[in-house]
Amino acid sequence: MEKYVAHLQVLKGSSAVERQVFSMDGLDVENWQFAQFQFICGQDLLVDTQSGEQHKLEPQVSRLLLLFCQSQGHLLTRESLEKSLWPSTIVDNNSLYQLLTKLRRLLNDSPRQPVFIKTIPKRGYRFLPNATLMDARIAPVITALPRSSSFSWAKWLGWGAVSVAGFAAVASLGSRYDAPPPVQYELTDVSYALGLEAEVSAHRSQDLIAYVKDINQLQVTDKSGNLLQSRQVDTRVSLPQWHPERSLLAYWQYQQGQCLLNLSDDKLDSIHVSRPLPCTYAKRPVWNSQDELVVILKRNHQNLPYLYRVSTGQLILLPLDLEADETIRGAVRAWDDEIFYLINRLGQGSRLVSLAGKTMMEWDHPVWLLSYNPKRETLIINHPSQIGGVLEQALGHEPVVVANTAQGVFTSVSADQHGQLFVASESWQVNIRNKLNMPLFSSSSIDYLPATNPLGETAFMSRRSGVCEVYLQAGSKLTRLSQYSGNAYADFLQWSPDNSALLSNRDKQIVLYGRQGEIAEFSAKLSGPLLSLSWVDEERLYAFDGNNLSLYNRQGVILQQWAIEALAVHYDWHEKRWLVFTPSALQSKKSLDEAGEQITRLDGQHTNQLINIKLVNGRLYWQSKWDNGIQIWQLALNEQSTPSLITSGHFIWHFDVDPTGELMVAARERVEGDIKVLRPVPH
Repeated sequence: MEKYVAHLQVLKGSSAVERQVFSMDGLDVENWQFAQFQFICGQDLLVDTQSGEQHKLEPQVSRLLLLFCQSQGHLLTRESLEKSLWPSTIVDNNSLYQLLTKLRRLLNDSPRQPVFIKTIPKRGYRFLPNATLMDARIAPVITALPRSSSFSWAKWLGWGAVSVAGFAAVASLGSRYDAPPPVQYELTDVSYALGLEAEVSAHRSQDLIAYVKDINQLQVTDKSGNLLQSRQVDTRVSLPQWHPERSLLAYWQYQQGQCLLNLSDDKLDSIHVSRPLPCTYAKRPVWNSQDELVVILKRNHQNLPYLYRVSTGQLILLPLDLEADETIRGAVRAWDDEIFYLINRLGQGSRLVSLAGKTMMEWDHPVWLLSYNPKRETLIINHPSQIGGVLEQALGHEPVVVANTAQGVFTSVSADQHGQLFVASESWQVNIRNKLNMPLFSSSSIDYLPATNPLGETAFMSRRSGVCEVYLQAGSKLTRLSQYSGNAYADFLQWSPDNSALLSNRDKQIVLYGRQGEIAEFSAKLSGPLLSLSWVDEERLYAFDGNNLSLYNRQGVILQQWAIEALAVHYDWHEKRWLVFTPSALQSKKSLDEAGEQITRLDGQHTNQLINIKLVNGRLYWQSKWDNGIQIWQLALNEQSTPSLITSGHFIWHFDVDPTGELMVAARERVEGDIKVLRPVPH
């Protein structure tokens, strides 16, 4: 920590002197000169003396520029600017950002490499050029505006109404961002080595990229792919992220079911390591300042956004307002260096919101790939059809295709200030292999969730059509049971006790299949995502979300409900009892209303991200994650024993156990990944 604090003090530099903002009353006759610009305050006019362009300013933009000219280079806090621009008015958080962005665009100024307006993180803004008062007698009097002017009376009236009200409607935010001109990209390789290279982060301004190599190795190269530094650790490392200005790298390390946030320099020398943070998974960190990062941690089956303060080790929950079916998927530092949050709704689309709750963009498909291109002021997102492509989208405009992969999928993307897009391109397939190590159905798709019955039939999920579909293999015949076109994901697939039907889900929708196709679908009517879904007998089934368990008939009628807190619940229909997983024990209950008895003790390795419970011939099986590797456990219920580890690996998705006790595993195979760059090609 001392090393980081010392490093931070060097980065912060000397503090700016705050100066009181002058009143604007009676000063409308002031005219100012700075750089190549003349600012005729009385006429709200900005003149570029080099190009001859004249811009009629909106009143609030003109007032903001006057405040900067008067400041003589001193720091102006956000609070003082808001008080002067909107006296006695409570304004929206985005109002000042909008004015600043408009003024920067008129001055052709970049917030990343400012020439005119510099952002002082968490403090305010400083006007950089030397502004001097002009003699009002020599100021030009403008009677007409040339056609090249960007001024629009209709636009001014619209924004004027907003300014008078003191609020900035986010719906209008995109109108000030023109769609960038079309550009072609050239795809070239950056890395060539065998193995998996993924999770790329490009430094915005420096000749550096960082990525993960083969799960537990962090590599830093230049943007041509020449290796500069490498660091290997015992457990998995994940999601590096460069500071936008400094040579600081943040990344995650998974250790014994917890997350460690690491900070290093460009030599990969450690600067700071957080205390173990309780989480089962983390999203890519986003720098908020040199001392703060926004981190998203998965805890108790829920993604939660936090502000992590490096100097103190504080973890502060961010008050992000979400709907019941929404979950936060990630964060991105974008326009005006503000941080926005990617929100997904179960089985539906996504939206990008500010911390104030304003929606900036909406999509009707799930977005999971997200980056910001500072050169073109656009977002880079995944293609909705899951073909492996990426899209570019400007505020207020429709997305356009940037590139598609010849094979595999782009799994991460990061852009620099030159508009170069660095992508991790991965290719693999998920095969379900039987006891002879032969694939159940050879394909280049994702096959998972195998479910075998005593008749020798195997049902499974596949993404070969782009969405989750149910297939049934009986002998040499393969039948597709579902006909689905939505984006919902399936986590469960299980035969009924009499092998007459298959039970599955699409997010929180419960679906039943016969051998010819779908026979019923209904809502689970639970508040959280489903953690357990299975049968009680041939006619009744249940769903559990961590806090409540509902019992249904095959038509979806709720027969009974219980309030119960657990990691997972499984019904043993042979012994007519409930098996309840808690963080420290496996319990047996004849009724969910009683206390029950302990079968065996469990620890974090057994229960971390516990899923996929199977019960075959008196033996209980399940899988968990530890140090972000997958482990499959077995426990004999009729013996005094502890769980035994039967297999593990980083690329296991799901498994099944057939009636003879043979293990069938669905795992990613032939995994390859390379770092590539999409470079804009000049016309």
